[in-house]
Amino acid sequence: EVRAPPSLADVAAIEAPDLRVFAITPSSVATLKAAGVWDAIEAVRAPAFGSMQVWDAAGDGHVTFGDPTG
Repeated sequence: EVRAPPSLADVAAIEAPDLRVFAITPSSVATLKAAGVWDAIEAVRAPAFGSMQVWDAAGDGHVTFGDPTG
């Protein structure tokens, strides 16, 4: 069964967002702006982050990223 993706209004209405993180590069932002959709995405849920830790669910390895400026 093929289903359409949720609308931005449906995504905005979700009180407990998906905990997965998607990093969007500046060039991807430029592409989304050119397509005329970035403002809508940013308005719904696109916060900046100061740090992130990524780990392997099957092991004990991890990597931490941080903003050196605090």
